Amino acid sequence: YNIWTKIVGDANHNTIVWETPKQVVINPIDPTLSAQPTGPASLPYNGSDQALLTGNATVFGGTVAGYQIADTQPGVDDGTWVTYANVKAKDVGTYTIWTKIAGDANHNTIVYATPKTVDIVKAMPSAPVVSPTSLTFPASEMCTVPKTVTVTRVGDGAITAVSSDERI
Repeated sequence: YNIWTKIVGDANHNTIVWETPKQVVINPIDPTLSAQPTGPASLPYNGSDQALLTGNATVFGGTVAGYQIADTQPGVDDGTWVTYANVKAKDVGTYTIWTKIAGDANHNTIVYATPKTVDIVKAMPSAPVVSPTSLTFPASEMCTVPKTVTVTRVGDGAITAVSSDERI
C-alpha cells in the first residue's frame, strides 16, 4: 500500500503534501485452528478399515485443505492430502493425523503444528460359546444307564458342568 500524507494548514500553518508516498506492506499471517477435526480418541481393532475422523476441523483464516497420516509433520506439498472421510486405518497402533489449511489473500497455507492422534487398540477376545449345552454318555459295561452332563455359562463367563450322576 502507498500512503500519501497531507497536512491541512490553519491560520498559522501552511498546507503540506508530501510528494513521496510511504510504502506499507501487510504480510499474510498463519491461519488458526479453532477446533481439531472430530473423531474418537481410540477404536477397537475390528479387522477392517475404520474412519479415524468424523468431521472437519474448524479454522479461522483459510479453509481445510486435507488431512494426512504421518509420523512427523509433513510439508504443505508433501504426500497426499485427503478429506476427513478418507482418513482410515486398519491395524492396531497410534495414528498421527495432520491438518493442512489452505491460505487466502490474508493467510498463509500451513500444516497445523498440533496433530490429532487416534489409537486403534487390541480387540477384546470374544466370549466362548458353550456348545453343545449337554452331553449324554451312552450306557456301557461300566454304566448300564445313560447319564447326562449339562454345561452352562454363567454371566461372568465361568463355565460349569452338572451331572445327573455324582460319579460322572
